[in-house]
Order: sequence, then structure tokens, then C-alpha cells
Amino acid sequence: MGRAWPCAAGPDVRAALVLASLLAGSTAVAADLDTLAEQVGLAEVEVQALVDALGECPAETARCLSAGPARACLEGATTPPAQRLVRTLTGLEAMQAGDFAGASRQLEAATPLGGSDVLGAVIVSSHGIALAAQGDFAPATQRMALAIEQAGALLGIEHEYVAQLHLNQAWFYRNLGDQERVSSSCAAALRDPAAEWLDNQLGVLCRNQVGGALFGEGRYREAEALWSDSLAWYDGNLPPDDPQRITVLGNLGRAAVEGGRPPDGVPRFRRVVELAERRYGVNDPQVSTYRYFLADALVRSGDATSAAAQYARIVHERTTTYGADAAETAQALEWLGTAEQRRGRYVAAEAALTRSYRSIAEHWPGSPALASSAGTLAELYREMGRFGEARPLLVQAVSVATGALGEGHPDVAAYLVNQGNLQRATGDLAGAKERYEQALALLEAALGPAHPHVATALTNVAGLASILGDHAAAGPLLERAVAIYEASLPPDHQFLAAGLNNLGAHQLTTGQLDAAAGNLLRAADVWERSLGPAHPNTLVCWRNVAQTLIGADRAAEAAHLLASAADRAEARLGRAHPAVAA
Repeated sequence: MGRAWPCAAGPDVRAALVLASLLAGSTAVAADLDTLAEQVGLAEVEVQALVDALGECPAETARCLSAGPARACLEGATTPPAQRLVRTLTGLEAMQAGDFAGASRQLEAATPLGGSDVLGAVIVSSHGIALAAQGDFAPATQRMALAIEQAGALLGIEHEYVAQLHLNQAWFYRNLGDQERVSSSCAAALRDPAAEWLDNQLGVLCRNQVGGALFGEGRYREAEALWSDSLAWYDGNLPPDDPQRITVLGNLGRAAVEGGRPPDGVPRFRRVVELAERRYGVNDPQVSTYRYFLADALVRSGDATSAAAQYARIVHERTTTYGADAAETAQALEWLGTAEQRRGRYVAAEAALTRSYRSIAEHWPGSPALASSAGTLAELYREMGRFGEARPLLVQAVSVATGALGEGHPDVAAYLVNQGNLQRATGDLAGAKERYEQALALLEAALGPAHPHVATALTNVAGLASILGDHAAAGPLLERAVAIYEASLPPDHQFLAAGLNNLGAHQLTTGQLDAAAGNLLRAADVWERSLGPAHPNTLVCWRNVAQTLIGADRAAEAAHLLASAADRAEARLGRAHPAVAA
């Protein structure tokens, strides 16, 4: 059946079909099928198949159907077409009355009375729905698969009715816990994601399911579009603090953040936290999770101060819920320490990170959490110039991560990069080069040559090559990094902006002023779209663009671009803000 299962009671199927037949002069060719489908709650294809079948029945069958319920006509239906139609209508009426066992018997009896026509697909799919309504999902999937095959052969696999059958099939697989088949059925159902017939509980299920798959593939904009449609349906059908609505609003925030637009994620997560607190209570673990996403969005938006406040609340919530020495609390302390480090509050950062490290080392030695904590504390010490304290922590991070995750795990590469950063800071450029190249090779092997993490590793190798004076080697590496970002990320992702900025800076150093101006201009534009006109990255990049243009004897163009950027920043921050005044 075309409508989404579970079935809702509707007008009498038999009466509506008889009315259509009478209006169409017993042929049903001119019947208003759209109106009839809406009355009965069936798909237009299903109504047409039933009306056509009514036209093939003897006159006495039509008179019987016009006089009472379809079940009263079972004995008088003498021809196979009449028996088929009467049993089908009897089954549909039983479904509307909630008698799914009776419906199953009638629809099963109707199945062998005809061939593989559209009505056959209607009967088989309806039988599947009746079985599912009784909790028999495994045989229901088999019946629906047969209906999909029959309807696809007759109507084409791209037909809307076939997509509607896939939608029902997705629900059946969901109840069986077969997520892989839920995803494939939903993908088939969403051939037209904007179709009105998807505006129901099952349609939202599929939009959410496919959105999650797209998100996992890095197709954030496509996922966001599906989740936005789901949110629109929730807004019209569920209270604001319904768990499903909260979840999809959080998904929209994640799509914005991971898609390179963290400022767009901030208000979504603020609303999610507000609704989750109302729904679950302020100390609920779910609230803590959403608060983490909010803080992460704030960090990526450049607002470490607001992020630190959120992380401090998470520490309090987790201490209250799990205890001061719990792994969840130690993890929150690591987040807080990192945010304080970004703010330049090194004393507060060290206090939080040291407490986290000691707790994890005592209770969870040899765990990936210890590698993370050691690596994070080491990065703080490196930034503070305390290289001697950073070095053994990074050795520990690499060793623990290798033992817990395997030497080829991407997390190991991250700690190798941290080691390289420390060696670079202490002047051991040969050692830093070895670590960066080791991390690059590991990531290429683990993630493939076109992954964004590989692009970041290429940037590290290129940066060190530039320091060593090997600009000829650095350029192609940076160009490859940009190409990877362009192929794998949305066009307004901040990582792409960073890659373009690095390439432009390299070209500026090597005297390629026009090429540098072009890439820096692109970087500024992407940063402005992803982070906003007032973000420090955006403002600094616009100034770099202007300086490059001036060096290329394009001073008038530089003045125009810089003035325009300043106007946009002023509109966001106000004229008195230091960033604008500068």
C-alpha cells in the first residue's frame, strides 16, 4: 500500500470505489483519482488498480458491494476477478477496522486469484502491512519485497509508488533491527526527497536515516537539507522538547559545524541545550553531550571564552552525576583545559589538564584516553616552552596509542605530528621532518590519499620544507592539499580556507604575487562565509590580500576590498570594536 504503515482508519474503501465506478459510468476511466485516493488513504496507483478490477466484475458483484460490506459479497463472487476483488476489499476493510489477522487471511486468499499485475502488487504489499501490524516483520519484508519487484517491473523502478513501497519496507527492517537494509530501503524511497507523501512519520525516519549516512560520507549540505525537512515536519507535529525533534536539531548543528560553518551551529546547539535541559533535567548525561557540541562549535568559531564556560558546566554536571574521579569527568577536564589554553590562561589550563591526566593514569592506564590526555598536556607544555616536560608525555602518548589502537591507527599519526611540532620548536628540523613524513605515510595508508587529514599532513610537511628553504618541494604539496580539500569538503569549509591561505602565503614568499592574491582572496571569501566577517581569521586574511595586491601594483583594488571587508565587520561588531578600528 502506498500510504505509510501503520494504517490509520479511513472512509469505507468499498463505498468510495463504488462511488468512483458510478461517477465514471462503470468504467472508472474519468474518475477523479486524486480526490478518491485522498478519501480512501491509498496511493493513486492502488485506487486505479482497484477501480479497474471493479469494472471487470459482473453486475451482481457491483450491486452487492453497493448494498453492504465487502465480506457480505464473498459467497456471491463466482468469477476469479470478482473473488479477487471482493477478498481484497474485505481485507482492506478489515485492516481499517483493526482486524489485521482477518485482513491477512483475506489478502493471502486473494493472492493466487490473479496474475502479476498492479493489483497483485497492491494485494501483496497490503498483506505485508497486515503481517507487520501483527508483529510478523520477517514475512512482512518478504511480501513487500515481492510487491516492490512486481510494481517495479510494471511501473518502472523510479515510479513514485515503488518508492512508497520502499518506505514501508524501511519501517519493517527498522523493527527487525537491520540498519543496513533500512538505509538501502530509505535511499530508494527518497528518490524525490521533497515529495509530499514523505511528510509523515516514516518519511521523517528515512530522511533522518539517509541524512545520517550522508553525514558519515562528509556530504554535510545534503544531510542538512534532509534534516531540515524533518525538522519542519516535527515543528508541525511534535512539541518543541520532543526527543526526536531535539535530536534532529542537534544533527543540524553538527552538519553546520562539520561542514565548516561552526557559527551557524552555535545557535542551533544553544537551542538544543535549552530544550534538553527542559526535557531531561540540567544534570542529565544527554544535556552534557549537547553542551559539548555547543562548546566545540564555540571553539571552532573562535570564541574560546564562551566555550570554557560551557566546558566548566560540563565538568560540574559530570562530577555531580559520575563523581570526581570518573572517566567522563576526566574527559571534560581535558576539554576545559584545552579551551583555557586557547584563551592564553595557562595556569588554569595546566590545573585542569594535570588533574585529568593524573586521574586517567591512575584508573585507566594503557587506554586511548591516557594517550589523549598525555598528548594534550604535552601540547600545553610545548606552547609554554616547557619542552623537557612535554617530551616524555609525547613518547608516552605514541606508545600507549600504538599499544591500544595499533601502529597504523590515525590517532597515532596525530601524536607523531605533536612530536614533530616539539622537535621543530626545539630546532631539531631533521627529526621533525621524519615525524611529519611518518605521520603522512600512516594517514595515507589508513585513510587513503584523498582524505582531508592527509591534506593537513601534507601541509605540515610543506611547512617544514619551506623552513628548510626547499620551496620547490613545498609548492606541489600545498597544491595537492588544496585539491584534496576542494574534492572532499564543502566549498565554504574553513579547512579549505586554511589550505588556500597556506598556498597563497607560499606563493607570496616565492614572488608569485598574482597567484598569491588569487588564493588569498579565495581564502578570505571562504573564511567570511564559514566563520563570518568579524572572525580574526577573516580579518587577517583580508589584510593579507590587500598587502599582496599593493605589492602587485593593484593598490586601488586593495583599498576597495579592504574597505568593503571593514564595512562588513563593522556591521557585525560595531565601529568601536578593536578589530574594526585596527
